[in-house]
Amino acid sequence: MKDPRAVGQRFIACGGYSSFAAIAKILRDGLGADAARVPARRIPTWLLKTLAVYVHPLQDLSIDAGVRREPKLGKAARVLGWQTRFVRDTILETSRSLIDLQARGAA
Repeated sequence: MKDPRAVGQRFIACGGYSSFAAIAKILRDGLGADAARVPARRIPTWLLKTLAVYVHPLQDLSIDAGVRREPKLGKAARVLGWQTRFVRDTILETSRSLIDLQARGAA
């Protein structure tokens, strides 16, 4: 960071909490056919945690399943004057960028 007030500080750069279900809905609604593989169904937390015992790639997901973490964003706004962007816009712009990279063979 270039702002001298940021020296030795830690800041959370996050627009707030978004569940996987909410992110999936944003992707399906905003990307159309490009989101064809985004799941529309939810898996119950108990089932995810049970499957994670046997399906190792699910273990990282299962740790925070059912937990809602609300980051405190006041410090970044107060010290740096930082403002969050709309979560929906950020998710869709990031997704479109990744889709473009994949189409060019860069991902």
